[in-house]
Amino acid sequence: MKTLIKLELKESDGKVELKFDTGSGAPLNSENLTKIINILGNLRQQFKPSVSEVPPKIGDQVPSVIAPFWQVSPEPLVGGALIQFRHPAFGWLGFGVPNDSLKHLAEGLARIIPVVDEAERSRSMN
Repeated sequence: MKTLIKLELKESDGKVELKFDTGSGAPLNSENLTKIINILGNLRQQFKPSVSEVPPKIGDQVPSVIAPFWQVSPEPLVGGALIQFRHPAFGWLGFGVPNDSLKHLAEGLARIIPVVDEAERSRSMN
């Protein structure tokens, strides 16, 4: 087995530092970093406890991307849609959403749009 990259994770004074060694002295590039991120993500899926299925409470701080690029297309494999969002760190993330969940999502968006519209109207009047 050939070692392609060594990673070292350190924490000091509340700061986390990641050091890497490619063995060849070559700098880490975006393609290799994307591979590492994907490997770590796949590894995380195997860990227990798994990522909670319980959504965060409204008002909880959650890392967010503001106004991401997105696209939606039919997804016959799940009988619904493929919703893709572009995350600046993780690239395009796809979610296969079955039709029943798609309907719930549409209902949730339909409920929130008037609330957001009203908040915008109130702000523009002040």
